Amino acid sequence: MRSVRLGIIGLGVMGQAHARSILEGKIPRLRLAAVADRDPARLAKFEGIPGFTTDHALLASGLVDAVLIATPHYFHTDAGIAALRAGLHVLVEKPISVQRADCERLLAAHRNRRLVFAAMFNQRTDPLYRKLRELVQGGGARRKPPRAV
Repeated sequence: MRSVRLGIIGLGVMGQAHARSILEGKIPRLRLAAVADRDPARLAKFEGIPGFTTDHALLASGLVDAVLIATPHYFHTDAGIAALRAGLHVLVEKPISVQRADCERLLAAHRNRRLVFAAMFNQRTDPLYRKLRELVQGGGARRKPPRAV
């Protein structure tokens, strides 16, 4: 399988963490091909990687097969819709959008089933969250705590 050329939109804390993981070779067959952020100082941290000051410029560049959207939440919807319309695979940080209507618009934009569209739930395998899920699914979270005597 060839490598996937990934673009990261948003180089805040999470975007930079993902970029570092890719550049350190932690994700096989994934190559950081481009980055986008409005802040030129953030772009400068990724010297040698094509950088764009808008998500639209990155999407139109032809340099990427997929994007990871790590912008502030309220930008997720428009960036995700634009990426899907550009024919790119999309991974969006949680939450996918702020308002329910925006979530529904983003989900509805995923019409091409050949494109992967997913949301990041990076802590789902953390033992604490797995235990909480187990308690909720098993009804353990509904039990009343013991009464103090």
